[in-house]
Amino acid sequence: MKRFLNRQFIMFVVIGSINTALGYGVYIACLYFLSMHYALALVVEYIFGIINSYIWNRRFTFRSKKQHSETFGKFVMVYVVMFLLNYIFLYIFIDILHWHVAASQIVALMLIVPITFVAHKSWSFSK
Repeated sequence: MKRFLNRQFIMFVVIGSINTALGYGVYIACLYFLSMHYALALVVEYIFGIINSYIWNRRFTFRSKKQHSETFGKFVMVYVVMFLLNYIFLYIFIDILHWHVAASQIVALMLIVPITFVAHKSWSFSK
């Protein structure tokens, strides 16, 4: 456990928390200032989140020196897989186990964040 809770993982969680707050702001701005449909607002938020997370995690979490052409596609692929995994977890928790919607996402994130970190460390930004 100590090995997992290193500087990189803590930085990943901090950047992810900030990114989530900023992304939510983008979502709200799209809804209320740009009058977008919620589905389109979600797409804009997701695109913003991936780009923002990539920039900050590449520089501060993983300190990668690799070319963007080598890392960005992998980074996006990890998030697409994690999005699908998140959806599967929510389906199981909400539709099958009948857990509360908000609590389900908290549990799903607790499972997904470490997997996402390991995927980025070992694949997206591997040395």
